[in-house]
Amino acid sequence: MLLEYIEQAFHYIALGEKKVAEMRQLLAGEVRIGAGDTLCKYILLPSLESFHDEHPAIKIKVTNRTTPESIALLKEGSIDFALVNLPVTDPQLEVDKVIEVHDCFFAGPRFEHLRNQKLSLDELLCLPLILLEEGSNSRQYLNSFMQQKGYRLEPEIELGSLDLLVEFARIGLGVSCLTREFVDHEGSTLFEIDLIEPIPPREIGIVKLKNVPLSEAAGAFIHSFFAM
Repeated sequence: MLLEYIEQAFHYIALGEKKVAEMRQLLAGEVRIGAGDTLCKYILLPSLESFHDEHPAIKIKVTNRTTPESIALLKEGSIDFALVNLPVTDPQLEVDKVIEVHDCFFAGPRFEHLRNQKLSLDELLCLPLILLEEGSNSRQYLNSFMQQKGYRLEPEIELGSLDLLVEFARIGLGVSCLTREFVDHEGSTLFEIDLIEPIPPREIGIVKLKNVPLSEAAGAFIHSFFAM
């Protein structure tokens, strides 16, 4: 009689133990990642491909948001970690640096006369500038650099993605600030403008909440990410 009442509970316990064992062996589970379009395309995708090949049973959820939005999602528990543009200063977050990148200005054939010339910041700011929209960490980094040099940025065009910045520069609408490591130079008509005072490099990193343990799947993904 007792067994009739508790038999179903035994089945649930056995099923739960099986699921926990599968997650520890990475036979089940989910990785929830926040990343902007550009970082997802150029940094995250190669890691996602190799991780999925090795652990096909793990579900992968990627939420495309800007760095500030990804951090907000992280704090509310909607994602496990985020791939973001640094610097990020927040006492609630743990930051691991991934790669160093360089913000540079690129132009198309319409500005061919500037190729192989060294430009001052004064000369650069006389050109029609195409920049990312305000609010992104990379734009804030550029703004901060220019302010330190005593300049204020007044772009002709502001856009929301790197791919659009590339296309607008390619057809000659202006000079775009792009991340050198994310520009495909092969077959491209774009060239980098040589600045007398180049923009200092910045970093891309992974952020997660301090003192909050990651799931087995999320921890394994980050381990494989840094092992690449």
